[in-house]
Amino acid sequence: MALNDDITRAEEAALAAVKKYGAKSPEAANAWDEYEEIAASDNTAAFRPGLDEGCDTEASQECSDFEAQMAELQAIIEKGEAVTTDALVAQNKKLIEENQRLRRSLSAYK
Repeated sequence: MALNDDITRAEEAALAAVKKYGAKSPEAANAWDEYEEIAASDNTAAFRPGLDEGCDTEASQECSDFEAQMAELQAIIEKGEAVTTDALVAQNKKLIEENQRLRRSLSAYK
């Protein structure tokens, strides 16, 4: 029996318990607990290959988007415009100051 079948059966059992005993009943709570436990054990996504390993670019929109973004990243890398940490810190300070200025101006409207 597949894990997805177990999850589906547990969900159906929980919904049936809600219908039969009420949403706040101990029976429904136990059924939902069991469903949550089974669903939490599904770690198939963790073992699925990443888009960089298992993508057929024509297979899905997700793969097409990934390929386009990787091409864009490669173009940026080839352009060679490195950003230093100091430049990022300076930009962050400017943004913080701008944010504080905006907050002060907005507080005048309250």
